[in-house]
Amino acid sequence: MPVVVSSKSSVRGYVKLPSLNTEVVVFQAGKESDDYMVEGYVDVRELETGSTIRVCESIAVDGVVDSTFLCVELSGEQDEPVLRFHTKTLLADMVYKVIIEQVYGYLIGIYYGFIKQVLGVA
Repeated sequence: MPVVVSSKSSVRGYVKLPSLNTEVVVFQAGKESDDYMVEGYVDVRELETGSTIRVCESIAVDGVVDSTFLCVELSGEQDEPVLRFHTKTLLADMVYKVIIEQVYGYLIGIYYGFIKQVLGVA
């Protein structure tokens, strides 16, 4: 039974972080009609000296409770400001999130782009 992509959606945007120590969900997917894949990019080019952000991925493996998959803190101007979120294949009821929080410095904006592909069978 061949697996196919039954639907594909993408989102691209820009979000200004509203205040220090406030988590912003940049992308969220889950509760799909079938298992699905996600991947994407975040551009932190506005990060400057004296500013720190935390970028986290979380997955609700049970479909309810978010657990941290990966979390990184970035400080100051980045030589390579584009972060790639590699492809993750998730069960239909799992919830995936990318969360960004500014923990110090001048508030910045974040550019982002993500793709979600819901799987099916032919």
